Amino acid sequence: MNKTKGCLIANFATVPFGLIGLIYGPIIFALTMVLLRLYTIEFKDFLERQDNS
Repeated sequence: MNKTKGCLIANFATVPFGLIGLIYGPIIFALTMVLLRLYTIEFKDFLERQDNS
């Protein structure tokens, strides 16, 4: 196998991982934001008490 053919195979092998990142990246970000929002709502009283003490 020559060098060019090996590079092409390596490039095509990495494409699915790039697509996975494009698909799951925003989903993971949105899920993180939702969980952070739920955390701040759930622990709002606790956080306020900690700030006041």
